[in-house]
Amino acid sequence: MKAMLLRVGIDKGYGALSPVFADLTYKYIPIYNKNKKKKEKNEQRTYRSLGLDSFLPSKLRDKKVHLDPEFNSFTYGDPTKPKRKSLLWLSKGDLLVFYIGGKPIDRNLHEGCFIIGYFVVSDVIDWNVQSNLQRKSIKKTFAKNAHIISSKSKANLVLVKGSSESKMLSHCIPITERNKKKKNPPYLTSRSIQNLLGIREFIVRAVPIKIFDLRYINNLRGLLGINK
Repeated sequence: MKAMLLRVGIDKGYGALSPVFADLTYKYIPIYNKNKKKKEKNEQRTYRSLGLDSFLPSKLRDKKVHLDPEFNSFTYGDPTKPKRKSLLWLSKGDLLVFYIGGKPIDRNLHEGCFIIGYFVVSDVIDWNVQSNLQRKSIKKTFAKNAHIISSKSKANLVLVKGSSESKMLSHCIPITERNKKKKNPPYLTSRSIQNLLGIREFIVRAVPIKIFDLRYINNLRGLLGINK
């Protein structure tokens, strides 16, 4: 078994962070389609239609969202080079853990990263090597995934399906602490989480965090409340 931590959701580059409340409940706010090169024609969901608009600046409220991962049928996908390679590293039974950048609503919390859920991987699919017939079947299985809904190219897309053991957490788990030495980055992986999971101090959005050691994977399972 292997595990990977992956940052998802809106961040300051998109103009906001997901809200985290005093009791560690939260709202997962996905990124939106920036439409730099090709406008999205098929996706119709917006922050307003998802009931997330009140947590965002007015200029973002009617943006079309890119809801990925989605925790209804447990699917996630990405075609970009760093994440594509990392997703193909996963196999059945592995853990894909998602964390967000969160903005605390309570002053006793600090801005940082919070785990919101996980997939127990049941399948990993490389779109590039699938036949047309296989792609038709994949579109049915991943019908709720933003990349399948999208009108944009699916070239290089890797899709991950989570099993029924996958879960979106009701309360998020803080994994960072303030960076007291420098202003940037404003937060680092907390010392307790570094020791518990054996992961690096700096969390960079584009670079997934891989965990190989069974001891750390068991610690991660305990942190997530997964029965051993």
